[in-house]
This record gives sequence, structure tokens and C-alpha cells, in this order.
Amino acid sequence: MSETITSPGEVAAQSAQGAARSGMSAAQMALRAMGYSWALPNSSLGAMFAPIALISGGQIRFERGALEVHGGVAKWFLEKVCGGVCAMTLGHVILGVDRAALDHCRNHEHVHVEQYMRWGPFFLPMYGLSSWLCQRRGKNPYLDNYFEIEAYGKFPV
Repeated sequence: MSETITSPGEVAAQSAQGAARSGMSAAQMALRAMGYSWALPNSSLGAMFAPIALISGGQIRFERGALEVHGGVAKWFLEKVCGGVCAMTLGHVILGVDRAALDHCRNHEHVHVEQYMRWGPFFLPMYGLSSWLCQRRGKNPYLDNYFEIEAYGKFPV
């Protein structure tokens, strides 16, 4: 079930409530909190889209521990700057062109959320490095990227 969230504090509160309802142990909740903290620099970058998307006609919602931003400037960014992708993850923020795209790509994008929790502030540089190495080797910089192989392996879109 999803609902509209209006502040980052509400995102954290909803995530904590969801963890408590899921029966997670205290140690698991502590590790999850550390993952959120480790991914925070990237999540902050993604969160900057939320107010601008709202002003430009987009929407936000909380889904499975991540803030989803779709429409408005998020749609423009994904179509014009990112070459027409339907969704993109920045920490615990998932940008989508629209709600249908997010519904379609959610599982795949949540693999990236998990990757951000493991790699923290190193995720974006390592993703870029993986794409660069693929390009140099004559491979597809997106589909052959280490992080995409994992995400598509778990949840093909």
C-alpha cells in the first residue's frame, strides 16, 4: 500500500514502522538504519527532485522504503537528460516518468536501492567506472554494467 508523503521525516517514520511490522530484529533494524545513513548522500541528491517535481506537476509517494518521484521535472530529466529511461534510482529516491513506469520497474529499481545501501557514496563513481570499462571493452555500457547485470538478473524489466 502506498501513500503520499510530504516530508523526509515522514519517509523515515514510515520506513521504521514498516520494519517494525515486518518482524525485523533489533540488529536487522540497526543494519537497515546504517544502510540508510550510508546511502544518504545519494538519497539527498535524489530528494532535491521532490519539491521541484511537485511544483512542476509531479507527484511523490513512499513505497517499500523508498521515496518515489514521478512526473513534472522528474519526467523531463529522465527523458531529456538521461536519454529516455523510464526510471532511475538515487539512494532511496526513485525517479520515474510516471506512476505506471514506476509500477513496472519497481522491483528492478529496488535492487539498485539495495546496491546503494551496500556501496553508499561510492555507488555513483563505481557505476560510472563500470560503464566506462564496458565502453572501453566494446561492451554495452548500460546492459553490461556490473550493477545492471545484478538488477536485471534478479528482476528483468
